[in-house]
Amino acid sequence: MLGLETYVRARVDKRYQHLMQLRVSALNQCVFCLAMHRREAKKDGWSEEKISSTERWTDFKEQFTDEECAALELTDAVSRIHGAKGARNLLMAIVAINAWNRIGITTRLDPRSLSGVDDFDLGIRA
Repeated sequence: MLGLETYVRARVDKRYQHLMQLRVSALNQCVFCLAMHRREAKKDGWSEEKISSTERWTDFKEQFTDEECAALELTDAVSRIHGAKGARNLLMAIVAINAWNRIGITTRLDPRSLSGVDDFDLGIRA
């Protein structure tokens, strides 16, 4: 767990760390973790209002940027998946399709080169 924590601290922006830690701890109702992460967020200059709104962010969406909302939505979705293996597998699938999408877009792959593609597949509406 310490290795994972070290990895996150080195690679994830502190703002997103706080968003995720506060939200997951609230979802899981971990009183110890909530106290610890509230304390850490306050040390980093977060107001009690910002902390509280993060814990119940869906009621305060207007207070968050689109990027923050996306991070919180992902946090909520992953937290609902039972078991670390299920979450890990889903995250890897998301990473894989994102990589394939970027390859297809960057290299300008022509979808018409796929066999059996019809107008619907190409996004052409009749």
